[in-house]
Amino acid sequence: MQSLRRLVLLSSLLLFLVLLSAPKSAWALEATILDPVDYLALQAIPKSLFDMPGGAFFQSWDFTSDPCAGFRGVQCSGGRVVALALGDPRAGSPGLYGRLPPALSALSALSSLSLVPGRVSGPIPPALPLLPSLRFLALSSNLLSGPLPRSFSPALRTLDLSSNRLSGPSPPPSSASPSSPPSANRFSGRVPGAVFTLPLASLRLQRNRFSGALRPDGPAPDGATVDLSYNRLTGRVPAELATAGTIYLNSNRFTGDVPAALVARVTAGAVRLLYLQHNYLTGFALAPNSSVPPGTSLCLHDNCMVPPAAAATSCPVRAGRRKTRPPAECAGNTSSYQR
Repeated sequence: MQSLRRLVLLSSLLLFLVLLSAPKSAWALEATILDPVDYLALQAIPKSLFDMPGGAFFQSWDFTSDPCAGFRGVQCSGGRVVALALGDPRAGSPGLYGRLPPALSALSALSSLSLVPGRVSGPIPPALPLLPSLRFLALSSNLLSGPLPRSFSPALRTLDLSSNRLSGPSPPPSSASPSSPPSANRFSGRVPGAVFTLPLASLRLQRNRFSGALRPDGPAPDGATVDLSYNRLTGRVPAELATAGTIYLNSNRFTGDVPAALVARVTAGAVRLLYLQHNYLTGFALAPNSSVPPGTSLCLHDNCMVPPAAAATSCPVRAGRRKTRPPAECAGNTSSYQR
């Protein structure tokens, strides 16, 4: 037993001396061993995404070195990839082109994924928004197309898919009539109602191709930013959006009166910004003795309100000076809305 203890002690001392004399790079290598699944996922990225002419983002992605130490846009923790910022974020830098690789969905520890403006096209991998740790997903100002994913991670707090070519999801098979022609089974273009019930601080879907009526599955997160501007949305403004704090619905085809719940939240100061310009809305009814508080931005220009709503407090310059639409533009639009 005594000799065994001496052997163990001697072995431990020998191992300590070997490690002590090892180069510092060996210590660093030992400390940053990347999960094999994450390593393979990173390898798939430059096979599917490429630098635009004049770009050099992927120049540092040399897989003979440690991805966690030298790859631009890659952040690791505990041997896992936790953040990806794809593309050079500096002003004037060219972006990327290609498609988002499905292998991104294998990065199970990823909490943040951003993509600089560029020409990345094709669909969003359906499993990508379901990553369990994903809190920040920003893929704006590219050429992404196809349906918005039906499901998202409950951890998600920021979703920015603005300025793409996304449409709504296809309807479930049970909703399509067997006698419908093939064209009736295309994507409806509607925003999935479930996206409004996610615990998001920011939902940005502006400048896409969403159409049809908004039908949220429940109230928007309290105080959230919701931007659905510059789409093709129709019907009534849903009262479920009244719980948000900053709301952009301008440049759509909304009709009818602004819901009383939303008006009440504006006059209470709970909605800090409400942009409704360039729609076909017919009313914004303030309660007696109520007004829009100072510091709240409300724009109602270029709607079908007669007379024009006097409650508007501030509009951006790009909203223009026209306070109401001519009757000819409102005829046939204010009454033909989808419930």
